[in-house]
Amino acid sequence: EGLEGSLSYGDDRAIVESLVLRLFGGEVGLAGVYNLRVPGHPAFSLNTAVEGLQVEQAVASQAPALDGRFEGAIRSDLKLTGTGADWEALRPKLRGGGELHLEDGVLREINLGEEALGGLAGIPGLDDLVDAELRSRYPALFGAEETRFDRADLVLQIADGVAQIQELVLEARDFAIEGTGRIGLDGALDLRAQLICSEALSTDLVARQAALGSLRSRAGRVAFPVQVRGGLAEPRVSPDIAAIANRLGGSQARELLGRALQGAQQGGERAGEGAQGAADSADELLQKGLDSLFGR
Repeated sequence: EGLEGSLSYGDDRAIVESLVLRLFGGEVGLAGVYNLRVPGHPAFSLNTAVEGLQVEQAVASQAPALDGRFEGAIRSDLKLTGTGADWEALRPKLRGGGELHLEDGVLREINLGEEALGGLAGIPGLDDLVDAELRSRYPALFGAEETRFDRADLVLQIADGVAQIQELVLEARDFAIEGTGRIGLDGALDLRAQLICSEALSTDLVARQAALGSLRSRAGRVAFPVQVRGGLAEPRVSPDIAAIANRLGGSQARELLGRALQGAQQGGERAGEGAQGAADSADELLQKGLDSLFGR
C-alpha cells in the first residue's frame, strides 16, 4: 500500500535506518540490519513497531482458510532476530520479544466465556449454575457464537519455536482472562489463566452458589482457574478442576475431586476394566490429588 524510509546497502548487508510500510490498514515500522552474506540463509536483527494493522485484512491475505474468523487492530513493539529464507526455516531460529496489543477484537465461532463457565456443570453443586435466568441476564456472554473483547495485551519472549507468554490480559464486557503460558509458533496453545467475572456476574454467581465466595479476589470478583489449549484458530477453554479444588479447600475439594474422578472410573468400566480395578485406580488418583492439594 505504501513504503517510505531510508536504508543503505553494502558488503552484502542492508542497513535499515528507518522504514515504514503501509499495509493491511496500518503501519509497520522497521529499523535494523538485514544480512545476505550467507547465500540462502539471510539473517536479520530488527526493531519493529506496528500501529493499527487490521487483523481481518492480514488473515484474508496470508491465511485465507481463516478468513472471517478474526477482527481487531494490532499495535506492537518487538525486537526480533532470526535466520531463514522462509517461515519453516525461520520459525525455530526466531528470537526476541516485547509487547503486543489487540484492540476491539473478535474471535468468531467460539465463545470463550461460555465455554469456561459451561465447563463448571460437572462440578458438584455447580451443575445448574448457568441456568436459563442467568443466560437471559447476560445475552452477550451466553447467546453469541463469538467472543468480543475490548483489548488483549501480551508480554512475550520468543525462542526455539515458542512464544513464552509472560503476561496475558484479555478484557471483555462480562469477564477478563489473565494468565501465562506458551504459544507455539505453529499456533499451539498451552496457557494457565484465571477467568475473572465482572462485578455484576460475580454477584449473581455467588447468589446462586454461596461456596463460590471463596473464589472471589480481593476486588470481590469471582475468578475461576482455567486452562487454554488447542490452537489459535480453535482455542479450547476448560475449568482447572484441581486448582479450583485447591482454592475451595476441605470437604468441598474432596467432593469435587471425587466427582471429577468418578467419570474416569466409569469410563474404565465401560472400556472393559474390572469394576474393582477401576475403583482402585480412581481411589489412587483421588488420594494423589488430595495429597498434592493438602501437602501430605
